[in-house]
This record gives sequence, C-alpha cells and structure tokens, in this order.
Amino acid sequence: MSIKLIALDLDGTFLSNGMDVSPRNINAVKQAVSKGLHVVICTGRAFGEIPESVRNIKEIEYFITSNGASVTNGCEKIIYSNPMPREISDIAVEKISRSECMLDLYIDNKAYMQESQSLCLEKYGLTDKFYNMLINSRIKVEDIKKFYREQKSLVEKINLFFADISYREKVIRNLSTLSPTPNITYSLRNNLEITSSTCNKGSGLESLCRILDIDRSEVMAVGDSDNDLSMLKFAGYSFAMGNAPDYIKDAAIYETDSCIDDGVAAAIEWFA
Repeated sequence: MSIKLIALDLDGTFLSNGMDVSPRNINAVKQAVSKGLHVVICTGRAFGEIPESVRNIKEIEYFITSNGASVTNGCEKIIYSNPMPREISDIAVEKISRSECMLDLYIDNKAYMQESQSLCLEKYGLTDKFYNMLINSRIKVEDIKKFYREQKSLVEKINLFFADISYREKVIRNLSTLSPTPNITYSLRNNLEITSSTCNKGSGLESLCRILDIDRSEVMAVGDSDNDLSMLKFAGYSFAMGNAPDYIKDAAIYETDSCIDDGVAAAIEWFA
C-alpha cells in the first residue's frame, strides 16, 4: 500500500472540541510528513475560521476550505477556486428568510454574518464550543443581504443555521428547483451548506491531487459528517470517525476511534 496524501476533516475529526488539536494528532501529522506524505485539511470552514492551533502546524501544506470551493497553500495563496455562479447565489440568497435562519456568507476565504444575528446565536442552537468560534471568526455586517448585493466577488459557500429545523427541508426543496441545482449538505444537526453544483470536498480534493499529480488510490481521507461523504468516496483509503453516524461508517472502508480519543492519530499510525 502506498499513501501519498492524507486529507483530514476538522470538526468532529481532527479537532477535539471545536478549536483544539491533541498533541497525539499533531505528532501523527508530523510523523506522516517526515515520511514524505502530504497532509491536507479538508473542511467546510472558511480559511479564516481555521484555528491558529491548526494553521500553526507548519507541516500542513494545503487547506481545502468551504467544502471544496477553495484550496489555499501554506502561504495563504488561493491556488484553486470553484465558487457559486452569481445567478444561482442571487436566487439562493433571496429565497432565504432571515426570520427562520441565520445566513452566513463565505467570500474570498472569509466568513460574514449579520451583526444583529450575532447577538442571539442561542436562537439558532449555536452554543458551547461553536459560540466563541463564530463570534471570533465572523466579520459582522449591518445587513447581510445588502452586503451580498454589493459584492463583486463570487460566493464560495452559503451556510445556514436554523432556529426551527423543520424549515431546513423547505429550504432544500426550494433550492432543489434551481438549475443547475447547487450542492446541498450539512455538518451539524441544524445547519445547511450550499455550494456550486460542481463543488464538494471530493471535487476540491480531486483538484488538489491533480495539481500534485497524485492518484486517488494514493489518498487517505478521514471524516465524520455528511459533507465528508464526497471525499471519503473519492479516497482510496477512507476512514469514518468513531463518533460518525452509521451511514458515514457504512460509506467508509475503515473505522477509527472517536475525535476525543484521537481517532485521526490512530488512523495515521495504523496506515501511514
């Protein structure tokens, strides 16, 4: 077996509590890189949301962010981009009711939210480990839809948090009528992540492999959520975290320990 690249999800995978990386996980990454492997973060977060504890690991060369919409190197230079077509994001943004959900916009590796909604995050089920991350990583704007209309850059990802989870199905139905239909997934029980129809973690990982001349059979991927499915299916060696739901475990070839038990390190130590 020959692995040349390891792709790691962040939340529920490489991170133990939303912000921190365990010493064992860091050491496993360093050991893998010392053997000549590439280690890549593949996350739904915007680049600006990635904790310094991760960005400071110099051995990590590339960051696939916004569910594959952007690939950034260690010098913070975007080397690949797959944003949403403007005509699709226009309709998607306007279809979304701010009274029912919180609208997050990912543009140029940064995340934006409406300031008034940042004052009532608990309404959208955002407490505990995600509360501080959101407050500290988002750029607050007065009116998120007005801000969107004024943008010249294309949207990498639309992220939604729902006060009433039943509204999520209505949004999915509405967005599914668009052509081309955007890619719709989630990573939390009450969110929705929308990207270009050709964009997901798997496509972002595939694009980076093409740049590095690495075959998918030489890729190992580790994840735990619905938005990880595409990269798990792309990779020759796929690992579901022990804390992943059963359908993610069924989609992966292997299962490792949970994120609080350093499942990433266990997978790397086992195969790399």
